[in-house]
Amino acid sequence: MTDPLLGDDLVHVAEERLSALLATLRLGTLPPEGTAEIARIMRMLAGRIGPA
Repeated sequence: MTDPLLGDDLVHVAEERLSALLATLRLGTLPPEGTAEIARIMRMLAGRIGPA
């Protein structure tokens, strides 16, 4: 079920970006800031938007 505060479009974009970041992680080409971005996206998708 989609969080009504996030909206379907935002969730879709976040999931697509997360997928792309995880693919680069598997390839070993994830830039250092990519880990922080993955964490932010996962927190957002889990409904816990806030500082790291």
